Amino acid sequence: MNPPPDDLAPLLTPTPGEPANPARRGELLRASTRTLRRGVWVRRTAIAAGVVGVFLLGAAAGWVLKPTPEPQFVSVPVPP
Repeated sequence: MNPPPDDLAPLLTPTPGEPANPARRGELLRASTRTLRRGVWVRRTAIAAGVVGVFLLGAAAGWVLKPTPEPQFVSVPVPP
């Protein structure tokens, strides 16, 4: 006995593809490369900004938390 026909069979079969278009492939390669390079530069910039931020935060903390010297009073005898 044969299985009942599947109504979705035409949707599940592969469709024939279009022939390769060299111009489209080159355009896709350029767009992909540009996106990947931009991601690399964004990541590098974020890391550099983080390093600078940590350095500035440390410098600001050192400036704010530096000890202040107490004033020293010296008594000098005045000649009569």
